Amino acid sequence: MKLAHWTRRHINSNELAACQLPRVIQGKRPTTKPESWYGQPELLQEILELAIPVRGSKAAAFRWMEQPNQYLDGERPIELAETVEGANRVLEYIRNWIAQQAQPGAPDEQDMR
Repeated sequence: MKLAHWTRRHINSNELAACQLPRVIQGKRPTTKPESWYGQPELLQEILELAIPVRGSKAAAFRWMEQPNQYLDGERPIELAETVEGANRVLEYIRNWIAQQAQPGAPDEQDMR
């Protein structure tokens, strides 16, 4: 700090989020961000436990989570899962979707939009 012409004492959440690497870094051996690095890893695990059977695989569940969701006000489930409130919104949505599919006469579709 003695030799710098300016310093910063704080980094806000948006600046930090903008500096994060993507979930998967492609290469000879793709590298995947550990689930423990997410804001709410326990809630993320719950989300995945519900989403994987619906989507068919962990990769497909993450692809779904990375897309804006009209039923979550256009937000991406992966971003919502960074906070307790947001993760609980995603869990509620998935649980409601699963419950609707279990009702007689529900469309036989594994779309979970």
